[in-house]
Amino acid sequence: MRNNSVVSIIGTVSFINPSASIMRKKDTETQKRALHLKDMSSRSAELILW
Repeated sequence: MRNNSVVSIIGTVSFINPSASIMRKKDTETQKRALHLKDMSSRSAELILW
């Protein structure tokens, strides 16, 4: 897929990482959280939320 493409995902959340603080280039702080999604075939993908 190309960068910045919109995709639809059907699956369940199998694991949620705790949120973490990240320092950006302009000395601003943002939050990052990773979710692990799993579909019916047991394949998984990591989804990063900013």
